Amino acid sequence: MENKRFALITGAIVCIAFIAALSYIGCGGGGGSDSGSSAAATPPTAPSGLVVTAVSYSQINLSWADNSTDEESFKIERSLISGSGFSQITATGADVTIYSDTGLSASTTYYYQVRAYNIDGNSSYSAVVSATTTATPGSPPTAPSGLVVTAVSYSQINLSWADNSTDEESFKIERSLISGSGFSQITTTGADVTIYSDTGLSASTTYYYQVRAYNIAGNSSYAAVVSATTTASAVDDYIWVANSGSDDVTCITRSTSATTTISAGTGLGYGVAVDTTYCWVAGGYDVVIRIKKSDSTTTPIAVVGGGTEGVAVDDTYAWVTNWNDYTVTRILKVDLSTTAITVGSGTRRPRGVAVDATYVWVSNPNTSNVTRITKSTLVTTTITTETGPDGIAVDGTYCWVANKDSNSVTRIKKSDSTTTIIAVGTNPKGVAVDETYVWVTNEGSNNVTRIKKSDSTTTLIAVGTAPKGVSVDATYVWVANSGSDNVTRITKSTSATTTIGVGTGPWSLGDMTGWAYDNYAR
Repeated sequence: MENKRFALITGAIVCIAFIAALSYIGCGGGGGSDSGSSAAATPPTAPSGLVVTAVSYSQINLSWADNSTDEESFKIERSLISGSGFSQITATGADVTIYSDTGLSASTTYYYQVRAYNIDGNSSYSAVVSATTTATPGSPPTAPSGLVVTAVSYSQINLSWADNSTDEESFKIERSLISGSGFSQITTTGADVTIYSDTGLSASTTYYYQVRAYNIAGNSSYAAVVSATTTASAVDDYIWVANSGSDDVTCITRSTSATTTISAGTGLGYGVAVDTTYCWVAGGYDVVIRIKKSDSTTTPIAVVGGGTEGVAVDDTYAWVTNWNDYTVTRILKVDLSTTAITVGSGTRRPRGVAVDATYVWVSNPNTSNVTRITKSTLVTTTITTETGPDGIAVDGTYCWVANKDSNSVTRIKKSDSTTTIIAVGTNPKGVAVDETYVWVTNEGSNNVTRIKKSDSTTTLIAVGTAPKGVSVDATYVWVANSGSDNVTRITKSTSATTTIGVGTGPWSLGDMTGWAYDNYAR
């Protein structure tokens, strides 16, 4: 009996000591410090300044101020009653402060509130605001007028017109090669959008345009037909290849496949872009090299930032991504003066860059999004992609982004930023576009995915080892194979391939193709 009593007492003492030890550890024991305790969770700061505007009988636009630096998204809620009945209708990405709510009922008041969200929770709400959609139009909209079309290059014509209605849903743009007939619709713009860039055109060709407005009641009459003629082609006979392992550029003559090597300087040979006069080369240091195509003389251009990688050009500027300091450098080509544009912070490291008539598009692989820079104002907008966006290219309708870590391409519709995901090969890296196809290099599977733009069907074409950059002209696709130190030339009509030796570690390619803004950078 005494032995049993002793065992019970001993067991109780051990149990109490064990519980006390757990309590001691859980309360930050070991020296009386509470350093082991977790910091209090901190949701993001609430957005403010919510503004909602009815732009038609079926659409209300929202905008608000982003007061936090750590939100993951903004949650938008809507109700038909001011004080209750709210439900979430969508969530935008981080830094996105605009939204268009469509498909609404006419002559109806809608109430909205917005809050920010991160892993630690939701912020408080913005103030509730409301807007009332307009009445359903009983007649078609008033016709647009003053259509102006301007040829800006050998492959692009810009359009603008006057909006004379208040109730259109869209504008329909039609094009023909004949003045009085043969018109077909090439695109539509949203309500109140009165500009459009028509790209991928043929050089030295006259195009005729007409525009009309549309709403639920029907089409307006047309604006007067006007025309413009594209300039002579700027296509030259060269492909320029940046070689990251040998710090040089290989110039390939298209017609003969002969090669010439041009030194680019230490640490250079990543991004490359080409205009009518120069080849622009970016590398791992704070410099861009401008190579004069006529005589191969080089000019170094200092770039404040670090780790220049991607480069793209338009008629006025060269645009360079700086991997180390989250900026894009804009270089004015006429005097080489520079402007730094912030595209993110923290881990948002910009890499690929593409440019069209209105925007610069920058891929940020570490944060899985694209920064869109408005060229006229340098205002930035963030668009979410899949994981690890890298190579990027644009055409007249879409921005195409290769997502290296998710084996996909994100197709961003330029007019409204809606996205579509298209599966490709393993570790897609580079992307280029022509009038019919999108060409994507798959670094992990040693092939190229050809995406048919009209229906998103895909075809695989084998190339060299670890393909990275890609460029396209009217006849060929050119692929830089960094693992096998060569370029694969794909004949577009047959998919037959030819191998051309270049420098060490070829990374990207640039050329003058007849498509105005398809230079691949990084």
